[in-house]
Amino acid sequence: MSCTATWEDLVRLADGEADAALAEHAACCPDCAERLAVLAGADRALAGLPRPAPRAEALLAAREALDREIRGDADLPDVMTLEEVAAFLRIRPEELDVAAEDLPAFVVAGRVRVRREKLLAWMEERETTYERERTHSLVAWASRARYGGGVA
Repeated sequence: MSCTATWEDLVRLADGEADAALAEHAACCPDCAERLAVLAGADRALAGLPRPAPRAEALLAAREALDREIRGDADLPDVMTLEEVAAFLRIRPEELDVAAEDLPAFVVAGRVRVRREKLLAWMEERETTYERERTHSLVAWASRARYGGGVA
């Protein structure tokens, strides 16, 4: 076989993703025509197989793992020390003092701990509060700018 087209090239051609030069070559190359026929047969065989339905538990586990990966907390323990919380928030541990009263923490054996899921919920709540306050401030500023007075 003297053809230099790869299987990957032909798969792209079968999927409609190859360039015109490869399509022209494959139209007159007996080797490519044979390999394209094999690919088409494999596609037909695969299409005839039943699609397995994943179990609900497997889907939930995959979604949770993907969510953790996207959020970037896949390596975080379920229960964190204050040092781990600070590292996750990308602040120095002493900066946690500002938010210590609001932090969803608990004490075990005299040491403060934070559940990862509670910390993430706490962060979402703070984000929502911040956005609400920011929106209110922008509306107030726009009202003052437009009407020249205070906002009731």
